Amino acid sequence: MTGEDGVIIPLTIAHKGDIARDGSNPCLISGYGAYGINTDAEYESERKVLLDRGWVLAFAHVRGGGEKGKEWYRDGTKEKKLNSFLDFISCAEHLITEERLTSKARP
Repeated sequence: MTGEDGVIIPLTIAHKGDIARDGSNPCLISGYGAYGINTDAEYESERKVLLDRGWVLAFAHVRGGGEKGKEWYRDGTKEKKLNSFLDFISCAEHLITEERLTSKARP
């Protein structure tokens, strides 16, 4: 998905196949953009419980992490740290407005 400054932000989304795209689904979005650490969207049994109950799980791979190399990491550190937060917000807004998987009223 594209952030507010035009940078493409990787966003991993998981949900049941028959999920409604009307903004009615609960959603858990997570992300970590620091120290060059990758946000891994790997299988964990506790996540399956949420998926089975109709939740949308999203993993925002924001700047500051290591997903896209050193430049990606540097673009989310020091005086550019705000990029990490803006990326996360852009991902959340994308889930609401573009994907219509959840809404601001949902948890």
